[in-house]
Amino acid sequence: MDKHKGEREQAGRFSTMPNLQYVVQQVRDSQAWDFTTKDGLCSYCNACVYALYQVDPGFGHLTKSDGQNHCVDPDGRNCATDVALYKPTGQICDFIVSAGFGTPPPPNDVCWFPGEMNEYPASSWFAPVPNAGGDTGGGTPTPPDGGGASDDQIAAMQAQLDRIEKYCVDQSLFLSNINDQINLMAGVVNDLRASQNPPYGGTMVRDGRELTLNPKG
Repeated sequence: MDKHKGEREQAGRFSTMPNLQYVVQQVRDSQAWDFTTKDGLCSYCNACVYALYQVDPGFGHLTKSDGQNHCVDPDGRNCATDVALYKPTGQICDFIVSAGFGTPPPPNDVCWFPGEMNEYPASSWFAPVPNAGGDTGGGTPTPPDGGGASDDQIAAMQAQLDRIEKYCVDQSLFLSNINDQINLMAGVVNDLRASQNPPYGGTMVRDGRELTLNPKG
């Protein structure tokens, strides 16, 4: 389910959470995952969180209640379906664009969308364990080598830059529109003031004396 990805991406610009999208991508590429069933989706998600935990122990599962959409980890604990919780900052991070299962299987594309800082307490975090049979999705993930980022990583980063650029353009247009509205309202207010309190000037005679009338400023 797509849960406000854009808002989380915006909030994540100020995040101190490390970007480990390459870890999730390595898990995804490590084998053919079964996305026709929820059990298969949950096995993949658990492998992703466990792989993140191996690279940075700050990552773990976000606990869920029975009444919420959830997966069950290999130890029988309820956890979020498509997000990891980063305990040091209290942030979740979506690593699937739109998690789902069925026939035909959905793409479940890899992403990296951090949420708001301090959104969840440390008590909502718990450490993941490997899938049954030790399936962790291809072993311990390794960072990209000195040869540079892969084509998929470059494409993912470019997509993130494109979304940020679009957000900045949208915000610029929004602020410009607000400025136009402010100028319009200022003109209306000035017109109302002028109509209710017209300026005056010249002279008038009162009690045999000539009084000079100055315009209102």
